[in-house]
Amino acid sequence: MNTPVRHTDHIGHGSADMLMECVAECLNLAALKADLAIRCADANDRAGLNYHARQGAAAYEQALGILKMLNERRASERSREGAA
Repeated sequence: MNTPVRHTDHIGHGSADMLMECVAECLNLAALKADLAIRCADANDRAGLNYHARQGAAAYEQALGILKMLNERRASERSREGAA
């Protein structure tokens, strides 16, 4: 799986754009680990399957956590706009 190199030097740390980039990176890693887990399952490699499945799940959980942060940030920005 070849993913294009993303240039994020122009995005401010902590911004919504950077959070979206982090989500994309985590999901790309989760997809890669899922592919490796499938290959290990096909090869009957239980240790590799266990390792890559757990790593993929951790990357996916991280993406969900960042999405939660992004949604909370968006909600707080909307509440501030409504109060103003």
